[in-house]
Amino acid sequence: MKNIQKIIILSKKYHNKITNVLWLFLEKFFLLAVEILVISLVAKHLGAEDYGVYNYVISVVAILSPFSVFGLSGVLVRYCIDSKNLELSNIISSAIFLRFIGSVLVVILVIFFIFFSALQSEIALYLILLALSELFKCLTAVASWFEANLLNRITAKVKISVVSISAVLKLF
Repeated sequence: MKNIQKIIILSKKYHNKITNVLWLFLEKFFLLAVEILVISLVAKHLGAEDYGVYNYVISVVAILSPFSVFGLSGVLVRYCIDSKNLELSNIISSAIFLRFIGSVLVVILVIFFIFFSALQSEIALYLILLALSELFKCLTAVASWFEANLLNRITAKVKISVVSISAVLKLF
């Protein structure tokens, strides 16, 4: 009987953590499934040559996108856990500002890349549009607060919604 009571106490203690892990697992599984579906349908629709151009544009921006993140994700979660509420707004706003500056740097690097390479105007336009989408990634700093407070179900729901909308737009 004492063992059952210990198990019940432990399960209540770790319920929030287990729930967060399950939400993260659900999110990753959903993102992977949607990505596989979208990639296969886009590749089938575009054909080999256009799909190669699509991947070229994505890879150029993906190579430069680490400059917009500055490796702040793990550090930001740690500071959200350790900091007092008064400092938290300063930390998150500073991270958003740094990521925005990094995203602007990515856009500038893409423009330099386009300027110094002989790309078709259509491909250059795609590169600029995709680089401009990096500007919105600065807002992901807010997700670190949710992760630090073990509220991953909220971020998982938002990411699932965003990926679903993005997948529909990609297919459209």
